[in-house]
Amino acid sequence: MQRIIKSTHSISKPLARIMMISVALCWSTMGVAFKFIDWDPLVIAAVRNLLTFLFLAAYRRSLKISFKKDVIVGAFIAYLTQTAFTYANKYTSAANAIVLQYTNPVFVLLISWLLLRQKIKTRDIVLSLIMIGGTALFFLDDLSAGQLLGNVCGLISGVGMACSILYACNNPADLQEYTMLNSLISVVVGIPAAIQNPPQFSVASLIAVFFLGVVASGIATVLMAKAAPRLASVEVSMLL
Repeated sequence: MQRIIKSTHSISKPLARIMMISVALCWSTMGVAFKFIDWDPLVIAAVRNLLTFLFLAAYRRSLKISFKKDVIVGAFIAYLTQTAFTYANKYTSAANAIVLQYTNPVFVLLISWLLLRQKIKTRDIVLSLIMIGGTALFFLDDLSAGQLLGNVCGLISGVGMACSILYACNNPADLQEYTMLNSLISVVVGIPAAIQNPPQFSVASLIAVFFLGVVASGIATVLMAKAAPRLASVEVSMLL
């Protein structure tokens, strides 16, 4: 916890906002990258998270993971969110998956109010609704009925993303550490899927999965671990 406090106090709020926008830029490429990988969703998640684990281990210069309650809970939330978003991108349109995941500001407000007993400002409610409406309008031409499974997974990923943001902003657990644990869980779960449905490697799929693991997940995790504790949950949600 001392390490987290030290790292969060070392950056200003304006810098934290810039870093969070950089996280958003990393994440915004995921939907497109998934389309270049024609593998089972669990296999995609496993390979991506293996690369994320290796990147974070190299960055932290440590393979050590403490199996404390806070770390385990954080890993579970991250795993649920990532898996749901992966399935959403495979079983519905990228536009549907993105719009459904970015309903998360509403869930951040609801959870903050109902469970965390935090006061909600009218301004935050209005801005959240405007942002969701803007996102939907941006993808309006691409939105479709899609498949029910994909759309449900997209909505679950929205709830999961809200929980991830709230956890990163309000819990002292090291985001990088529980992301590494989440990555290991994903690899273990993905091994049977890889045996049953071996991935067909191509240059495009290898580049895409490397990008997902190192840039969209690994670098984004490092930036978010430093920036999220410096900002309010609602602000993080809106910036993303």
